[in-house]
Amino acid sequence: MSDNGYLIVAEKFASGEIFCLAPSFLSPAFPVSWGLLILPQDKDDPFVVEPPIGYEEIIAVFSQEKPQLDWLPKPEDEPLELQTEHLASLLNHVNKNHYQLMGYKYLIKA
Repeated sequence: MSDNGYLIVAEKFASGEIFCLAPSFLSPAFPVSWGLLILPQDKDDPFVVEPPIGYEEIIAVFSQEKPQLDWLPKPEDEPLELQTEHLASLLNHVNKNHYQLMGYKYLIKA
């Protein structure tokens, strides 16, 4: 895989809500480089842990080709709350292409 590509990051919060964090104003613009990615980019605007606490999951999709998903937020947009149709579209898109996929589940405690 080359050094640059396109990144989609979705996070499922303990509340069950799922948001697209990248692309959005929280992440670097396309294309991105392999390596360390810190979200949010602005260190003065950290994520705040709010109830409910519990397990959260994050998935990242990395591809060399620009994703053809018309619902993806623009780099200046707020993170998008993903609905069933967004998730189905993303899954279909991943299944049709050769993408790198990473998932992680973690526990948020009080």
